[in-house]
Amino acid sequence: MWDEILKAKTGPMKLAFALRYGLTNEWQSTEQVIFRMRETGKRTAGDFSKNTAVVVFKKLVRQGKAQMKDSSHVSNADGKTRHDYEWKLADDIVKAEWESKVDAMISKDTPFEQIYKRLADELKFHTPSMKEVGQYLKDNYQRHKLWSNLWSKKDSISKAKAKAVETKRYQVYSKFIKKVLKDEGGAFGMQGFLDTGNKLKGFNERYLKYVISDAIDHDNWLGQLKDGDYYLKE
Repeated sequence: MWDEILKAKTGPMKLAFALRYGLTNEWQSTEQVIFRMRETGKRTAGDFSKNTAVVVFKKLVRQGKAQMKDSSHVSNADGKTRHDYEWKLADDIVKAEWESKVDAMISKDTPFEQIYKRLADELKFHTPSMKEVGQYLKDNYQRHKLWSNLWSKKDSISKAKAKAVETKRYQVYSKFIKKVLKDEGGAFGMQGFLDTGNKLKGFNERYLKYVISDAIDHDNWLGQLKDGDYYLKE
């Protein structure tokens, strides 16, 4: 019986609703998330009591889509502990979503305005800034020689000219590459990385190739054989 109650509280519709209309990249209390859902999601948010919201948010945490921190405190009035939590979207979850959407939009000479409008229409409050999207395009795609707002896929993944900034995302991909090669116990081809990576949520093939290219050009832990396979120098 309890299992059935939990399933009703944490169905796919409620999870999707909380992700779209409630959680953001900033920490919010349970009450703040509920208020935001009622402001942005309107009538449907009426299904969320505080207890239901906590159950839903905790499930999103288990799925790796949200983060939680305990904000319980002792009341000055009666000395009792008031249990509560704060919530936010998991790091990079929004970024991974919009980057994959951008990847799907790019063809030949795709206008920046078209890309950004579609992102805004689909992601609403979670839309990245124009600067973030512009930087992603600059890092991963080819700008038109005459019209700076037009973007196309590169003919091939170019070698990194300058050492990349090792962001948290970069470090995650570096660890992924090292783990795959250590598990393999020897050299491994690109297709092997892709087969493994495509099983992971938010995996980006283009960014993987960028990190591999950068590591070969500027670091001393990754090498490439003549047949194209990669190996650890460490």
